[in-house]
Amino acid sequence: KKIESFHYQSIDRSELMPKLMFCFKEEIVNKNIDISRIRELVKFRNSAIHYRIETPKKLKISTEDLIGIWSQIASIFSLIKGEPTEHYIKELENDFVDKWIL
Repeated sequence: KKIESFHYQSIDRSELMPKLMFCFKEEIVNKNIDISRIRELVKFRNSAIHYRIETPKKLKISTEDLIGIWSQIASIFSLIKGEPTEHYIKELENDFVDKWIL
C-alpha cells in the first residue's frame, strides 16, 4: 500500500537484480548486505542461457567467489521469512567446503 499498483506490477515483471535492489534498497544503501557476487551469478546464468563460442571461458568461477555468492544469498535470506533459510544456505556452504576444500 506504499506504492501505486502500476509501479508494483512493473517491478513484478522486472529481472532479478532490479527486484533485489528494490526490495533491499535500505540494506544495500546502508551497506548491511552486498549483492555484487549475486550480480556475477546472474551474469553466469545469462552466459549459460545465451551460449556462444566464448561462453566456456566466461563460466569459470573461483571457489572463493562461489562461497561468496552463497554467503550473500544467505544474508538476503536472513532478512526474509520462509524457506530456504539463512541457516540452510550456510549448511550447504559448509558441506561444500568440508567435501571439496578441506
